[in-house]
Amino acid sequence: MSQKSEKNSVKPIDLQNGLDLLALGSHQMRSPVVAARSLLQTVLGGYAGPLTERQRDLLNKADHRCGQAEEAVHRLLAITRLQRGQEAPFPLDEAAGLVWRIAEEYATRAREREIDLTLRIPSVRGYVLLGNALFTEMVQALLDNACKYTPDYGSIRLSLTTDKTTLTLAVADSGIGIPEDMRKKVFEPFVRTSHANHSSRPGTGLGLALVRAIAASGGGDVRAVKADLGGAEIVVSLPLVRRQLETNRGEDRMSNPLRVVIVGGVAAGPKVASKVIRLCPEAEVTIVEKGKLLSYAGCGLPYYVSGVVKDQKELMCTP
Repeated sequence: MSQKSEKNSVKPIDLQNGLDLLALGSHQMRSPVVAARSLLQTVLGGYAGPLTERQRDLLNKADHRCGQAEEAVHRLLAITRLQRGQEAPFPLDEAAGLVWRIAEEYATRAREREIDLTLRIPSVRGYVLLGNALFTEMVQALLDNACKYTPDYGSIRLSLTTDKTTLTLAVADSGIGIPEDMRKKVFEPFVRTSHANHSSRPGTGLGLALVRAIAASGGGDVRAVKADLGGAEIVVSLPLVRRQLETNRGEDRMSNPLRVVIVGGVAAGPKVASKVIRLCPEAEVTIVEKGKLLSYAGCGLPYYVSGVVKDQKELMCTP
């Protein structure tokens, strides 16, 4: 090969297990999918003129499909972030309370289809290496999967159990089930069983892949087994975090509390203070009204924050 051709040759992109390509494609898909759905909802809202029943029905189906595509893109991006380590989990969330709140959201959907949704959630505190957002995403994906493949008048059971070292979350259903030879493959992206492909329920094969990615980010694992209800049971196991970790962190925060001084008006000051307290409950927040400091606010504030000046009134005095 000549020197010129070597210079002008295009080097192949180094893709780490295809994750870069997957992330890029998902990101590029998100904007047009969201835009298309927005346009459909505008037409459905009657802003482009009246619609016949037939037109409305077709547009609703198109909107539903766009919604599925939007959800698929969201899950693809979440999976790539987790597998590339871009979504650092943080510990100490109350798993039982989260599961209760999430399950309540699905109770209405279950009642509409006469599905018996049973919850077995003990009143115990189980802390795992996942934040609210990731844990919520995982439970929602499990319940979405169960609701999708469980027929009307069927059954779904969500249970949460703990022992000394592990929190176990399991969702069982009376749906189409997962063949034994597919119980490991279903956790790979875009994999659907033959039962699922022949069912009337559309899907992308990303829900259980997301569950596996989230479980792995929390140091856990997931498996599929045959449920006693007749369908499939997805079991997630996550290691529990010692409560001593929370105690030690709490002691550190109390020994070195965050001090925040807010200089603002009557309305702005309390608003900012409430946000700070909501984000960091142990913070020491002091509000100084700007009107009291006048032009000396900028000069005197460092002395007040450092503790040299103890009283706000002293900021108005000239030594």
